[in-house]
Amino acid sequence: MTLMGLSSVGIYFLEHLENPKINSLFDALYFAVTITTGVGLGDISPVTQGGRMLSMLMMLMGTAIYVSFTASLATVLLESELSERE
Repeated sequence: MTLMGLSSVGIYFLEHLENPKINSLFDALYFAVTITTGVGLGDISPVTQGGRMLSMLMMLMGTAIYVSFTASLATVLLESELSERE
């Protein structure tokens, strides 16, 4: 949530003067959520170099967060299964 919030503020300040599709912080938040979750609908895309760089960082961070979450969940489930078998 913090990543999405900070990223949306960053995207807003990098893009709102150049990108006609980012007119508000809500538009920037919508973009940040779609990018970090991996959905990437494509209806809003960055037009500035800074916006593109931040978008790439958001994609990498979003992927890392979801992979870490999946690994943690798998660990909990496996530990639970192992303790039941003992």
